[in-house]
Amino acid sequence: MALEEDVLKEFWGQVKADPDLAAQAITARFEGRVVYLSGTCATWDQVVRCGHIAGALPGVKGVINDLKTRG
Repeated sequence: MALEEDVLKEFWGQVKADPDLAAQAITARFEGRVVYLSGTCATWDQVVRCGHIAGALPGVKGVINDLKTRG
């Protein structure tokens, strides 16, 4: 449980530190060492950045990035 909380805390810390990402409708959960992302972003670059942030976190073995772009 502590790993899950630490991973999500670090993910949200990095997302909130980026003004472009902080304004997006993103949800994240961590299960079985995999980060699952869903929601919407304004641009494809933001979708990719979220996936890269999640994938670089310690303890993460995979990312399922189901974020979509609006429009």
